[in-house]
Amino acid sequence: MKIINTKLHAILDYIIIFALVLPWLSDYYVKSKDTWIYAAIGGLIGLYSLFTDYEFGLIKLIPIKVHFAFDIFLAFFLMISPFLFQLQHYYFYWPLSLGVSLLIVVVFSSAAPYKITKRDLDITKP
Repeated sequence: MKIINTKLHAILDYIIIFALVLPWLSDYYVKSKDTWIYAAIGGLIGLYSLFTDYEFGLIKLIPIKVHFAFDIFLAFFLMISPFLFQLQHYYFYWPLSLGVSLLIVVVFSSAAPYKITKRDLDITKP
């Protein structure tokens, strides 16, 4: 069941981007490689989100299904990154939980944008 439309998917993408870039923005071990890796992943998600053909994409070049493929790849990368890299300043559950969250968002997302119909605007019908 696809319960997340493209507009909500875009909002959730930007929340995940913020969570990945926040340690770098807040000057949390900026010189360590793990902070740079996660900030780069957040920047990459932000870059292809800006180029995606959905409501919060600025330059609509990438189809939403290609965006989903990028999301799936980076979700799995985030989930295995604590085991690939020796994290010195992060607990393993932080990137693991962000990767699982991103994967859940993709699984429950619809590729079709939400269209408002007359039924949506009619408040008298249940």
